[in-house]
Parts: sequence; C-alpha cells; structure tokens
Amino acid sequence: MRKEDFAEFSQMLDDCYALLAPNNMPSSTAKAMFFRSLAQHSIEAVRAGFDAHVKDPARGRFAPK
Repeated sequence: MRKEDFAEFSQMLDDCYALLAPNNMPSSTAKAMFFRSLAQHSIEAVRAGFDAHVKDPARGRFAPK
C-alpha cells in the first residue's frame, strides 16, 4: 500500500471492527501500526483479506489482528 491508501485502509479496518468488535475500535496509533504491518501488500489484496476474514465462519467471529 501507499500512504495515499491510508484513509481507505482505515475505513475498511473501522468497518471490520464495527461488525465484529464495536466496543473495541482501534486507536489511530493502532491503525497506523496495522497499516505499516500490511504496507507490503496492495490495497486490493488487503481489501480481499478483510473480505475473506469477515466471511470466514470460524475466524470471522473476531476482529482482525
């Protein structure tokens, strides 16, 4: 991902947490750390990963980590 993708990434992460852990939303610092840990991947790959996570019947019950 590129710096320009942070807003989209942040919104996707917020959306995942809103579905799976609404009382435990990540801080802006946590979002930045998460972004940096996935920066080697394209925004499309990260989006596909979030989609797959939410759809997974076992792991999708929990917020992404």
